[in-house]
Amino acid sequence: MFVCKEGWTMTEANVACFDLGYQQGALVTQRSFNISEELRLNSTECLNVRCRGVETSLAECIFTKRRTNSYQDLADVVCYTQDADSLTNQSFQCVNGKHIPQKRACDGVNDCGDQSDELCCKGCKDNAFHCKSGVCIPSRYECNGEVDCITGDDESNCKGEEIEEIEILTADMDTGTEYLPPEEANADAKILEE
Repeated sequence: MFVCKEGWTMTEANVACFDLGYQQGALVTQRSFNISEELRLNSTECLNVRCRGVETSLAECIFTKRRTNSYQDLADVVCYTQDADSLTNQSFQCVNGKHIPQKRACDGVNDCGDQSDELCCKGCKDNAFHCKSGVCIPSRYECNGEVDCITGDDESNCKGEEIEEIEILTADMDTGTEYLPPEEANADAKILEE
């Protein structure tokens, strides 16, 4: 089955390359799929893939099936190899040995595949969110209900529904903190009172 190009980003491309055995992830996302004439179809199905970037296999990502009428709606990726490496004085060397253009560091996109291009940033480019810890994350992760910055600053000062912090007891008797919208927290409190 083919992968849809809609939503196909470096995050998904890195996971696809990891899954194929390329430990340094993707070199580029082509965003267009070149397919030979004999394989072209009038309509086909493709999978829309959503990954967070921590997965090592596409099987760990979320898939939705879509119908497409054009092979141009299919994604492509070029995985990173040392042969593809073009070193310049404008390169950023990732911890895993991969080299990326300096302009792609601190932009909220995990181009390295190991997040090293998004760590120790003094600021972020391309509207990425800058965590107090110096990490750049995609701006779509800000105020999405999930803590992505280690300090939680991507979820602080968010407008909208207030989140209440409650302490819960887990099955192994450890305490944990859970964040619930007010109506869910109130429902849990009523259950405990009964």
